[in-house]
Amino acid sequence: MIFVCSRCKKEYGEEEAKWRCDCGGYLSCKREVSFKKEDIRPERFNMWRYDAAYPLKYEELAVTYQEGMTPLAECPKAPCRLRIKMDQLMPTGSFKDRGTVMVVNYLLKRGAKRIVEDSSGNAGASVAGYCALGGGGFGGTAIPGRICRP
Repeated sequence: MIFVCSRCKKEYGEEEAKWRCDCGGYLSCKREVSFKKEDIRPERFNMWRYDAAYPLKYEELAVTYQEGMTPLAECPKAPCRLRIKMDQLMPTGSFKDRGTVMVVNYLLKRGAKRIVEDSSGNAGASVAGYCALGGGGFGGTAIPGRICRP
């Protein structure tokens, strides 16, 4: 993976393990995705049916609740046909699970032993849930919304 600075556009490889650029700018993942209908894995009834578009592949996952595929509900009060994604039905009850599963698996793959996440809301619930699921990778201790540590 390549990371690019938001300010100076300097690029870093993932082996450098940086969270911000030397100039102070934040780093974003630089990735071009080519995804075709044929890339969909219909046998997977979870978000991993689209893993051809993701930086991590299903086979590489250390932790997953088989997240995704939450239902759409009709919004009867809308002036048009409107459907609302019901992501409160994600495994941890948080709409952040799709992103969290990527981050936690990426960090496990990179050898992380601790995750610190400063949130008392959706992100905290999601990270605590995935760290608890990670068990051996993070020592099995999750403090909701704060730390997973060995």
